[in-house]
Amino acid sequence: MNLQSGQNIPLQQSTIRLNLQYPAKSGFKGEPDTCLFMLNAQGKVSGDSDFIFYNNLSSPEGAVRLVTGSQQASIEIALDRVPANVSKIAITVVIDGEDTIS
Repeated sequence: MNLQSGQNIPLQQSTIRLNLQYPAKSGFKGEPDTCLFMLNAQGKVSGDSDFIFYNNLSSPEGAVRLVTGSQQASIEIALDRVPANVSKIAITVVIDGEDTIS
């Protein structure tokens, strides 16, 4: 399934998985880093454990897991484990240096 920016769909299951692939680009020197932010109603993380990235691959309660690999990432979100204070989970892809993803 491909979603457009801002598109919404109803979720029928309690666990969702997103698989992201970053095709190798000629001359690209870096490795994209996928990050997730578990945001509260004010749009902020409540603490460091709500920032999921290569050095913190899962949230303490197991609601969010990140598995990274060469030019890909897999995100698993167990909706029934997401803490009540989390109102949104933002997903970003970050690159270091002068490379671009576009």
